[in-house]
Amino acid sequence: METDAKAEAVRFGGSPTFHVNGADLFDARATGALSCRIYTTAAGISGVPGVASLTTALRQRLGS
Repeated sequence: METDAKAEAVRFGGSPTFHVNGADLFDARATGALSCRIYTTAAGISGVPGVASLTTALRQRLGS
């Protein structure tokens, strides 16, 4: 994402964001701004989702 205007136009959910087929794996309430994203993990707040959370989200989205 290069600019605030583009982030707002596409309702960017912060970085890092994980998409599959154009859908946010974690259904964030997009802020539409250039920002960092936080995830709640078993260890607390993190800048990335836990491996188990990411795996679960991928499986749910892909139907496997």
